[in-house]
Amino acid sequence: MSDILFTEFTGRSVTITLHRPSQANAMNWDMLDAISSVFRDLAQRDDIDVVVLQGAEGHFCSGWDVSHAVSTPDEALLLNQRGQEMIEAVQQCPAVTVAALEGAVIGGGLLLAAACDIRIGTPSIKLCLPEVNFNVPVLWTGLSPLVREIGFSATRELAFTGRRYDAAWAIQRGLISECVDADALPATVESLIKRLDNGTGDALKTMKKDLIRLAAALMPAAHDYGAPKIVDSVMTSILAKHK
Repeated sequence: MSDILFTEFTGRSVTITLHRPSQANAMNWDMLDAISSVFRDLAQRDDIDVVVLQGAEGHFCSGWDVSHAVSTPDEALLLNQRGQEMIEAVQQCPAVTVAALEGAVIGGGLLLAAACDIRIGTPSIKLCLPEVNFNVPVLWTGLSPLVREIGFSATRELAFTGRRYDAAWAIQRGLISECVDADALPATVESLIKRLDNGTGDALKTMKKDLIRLAAALMPAAHDYGAPKIVDSVMTSILAKHK
């Protein structure tokens, strides 16, 4: 699809690889738009049952690339809007989504992982919502994807402390369903795809649709902090400063 997002179709599954390895697959404007676009396209297809989302070369995603400074209020609002659109496109995907996690799973990368249905990790994963360290609330979709997946208690730990957590914490809190060595990750994901393929695509999509409806009923959409708050938060944060 592009040099920052690779897609590989195999049967009724597709693997999407975030590809900015020199930045630990941190997101920039192009990657935000590319992820949203590919998931919107997949939502229109009935021949894909499973989507695997992974990062290149040992990292999943280290969040927003802070070298892409946000320099105007309009850009701050646009970044929040595009981030929300990306997370919502993943959450609304009618296929079952699987995140294969390694290394950095930070900030927006953690929200992206939480937007997926199933997550498998390796011992190398480092989870963090660093926003509070810069006096910034979690934007994009707020905290709702994490609350849906791991509950309020674990989400508070991540959001309030800004600490990094490891694979043992992720297993304990239910963020990942399995922890396997990095060299076993591809085979584990492939085994999961085969198990999912034992059902019919219609059955998977019917259950996924029901779960999307249930999640929407149980958890409101992203909190709207209001334009001035978003601008103030982003413009005074690390996102607004060149390294």
